[in-house]
Amino acid sequence: MNKWIALEGEFKKEKELIKFIGGDEPYKDVQTNETKNGSKYGILLFDEWFFNGAIEMTLEFDELNENDEAEIIYNYLGENDFSCVGITNSLFKYECKNFNGMWNSNKAIGRTTLEKQKKYTLKAEIIGSILTLFVNNVKVFSTYLLQPQNRTQIGIWVRSKSSITIYDYKVSYKKPKAFVVMQFGHCYDDLYQDVIKNVCEKNGYIVYRADEGLGTGLILNDIISAIKNSALVIADITPDNPNVFYEVGFAHALNKPTILLNEKKQREKLPFDISGFRTIFYDNSIGGKKMVEEKLDQFIANINLNIPSGGGLSSNN
Repeated sequence: MNKWIALEGEFKKEKELIKFIGGDEPYKDVQTNETKNGSKYGILLFDEWFFNGAIEMTLEFDELNENDEAEIIYNYLGENDFSCVGITNSLFKYECKNFNGMWNSNKAIGRTTLEKQKKYTLKAEIIGSILTLFVNNVKVFSTYLLQPQNRTQIGIWVRSKSSITIYDYKVSYKKPKAFVVMQFGHCYDDLYQDVIKNVCEKNGYIVYRADEGLGTGLILNDIISAIKNSALVIADITPDNPNVFYEVGFAHALNKPTILLNEKKQREKLPFDISGFRTIFYDNSIGGKKMVEEKLDQFIANINLNIPSGGGLSSNN
């Protein structure tokens, strides 16, 4: 990647490399009010927007100091709201964390020893709600994202008293998956095949429902796995099907972007607990399906762009 900007700290481009120039940086301990000696830190952003796939970089600590760290920023919403994953020379060496005014740890493992002037290749793979960290092609951990992965800028977070060299920052993409939850039956097949599937594929999603492509094990386990690995859930809640509501609830627990469909004739108001979901109320007619197609396309486009639906999340028109 050729285009980048440093938001914090000093970065220099040296041919195909990027070097962070660290150093000492005093800070005030908020608990003791004492001035202590810390490390300089840096934030670098690329002109790349990421949603679903993998981010990879190779790095090298020129020297190695306590609490030195180099991490991939995979979800950047602002200098006080971003998430990163990588390695750190602290108690636990491999971590995933979020900064929103203060640091919050999502995952931290590995009591081992890092080495200076050794190349470490980090790969952060994000599929749906699951983030997996690989170091030198070895899987280190997988964890569930605390927030849904939005289409955001990506970059690098570093901290060091010396310098860190970064090589080969690259991104690969995978089509996101949309999982459709609905009662099986002929009356819903046309809506799924002719409308939902077409709109999702048009917006770049691989779309499937529980009767397509799941394994030979317990169907509930397959459905839970499918929801975890999906970037979007679409559910038709027209009939009072407990399985559908269970799956909608599980998607909600994962903060999964979810769109509900509901036939007006069967229910004009949603149950209170799901009244905040994006919902399309439709007529079971040719004109009604056309409206579903238009509204679903709009909702998915807004999700892709990380734009709130605005003005209420339900649509009756």
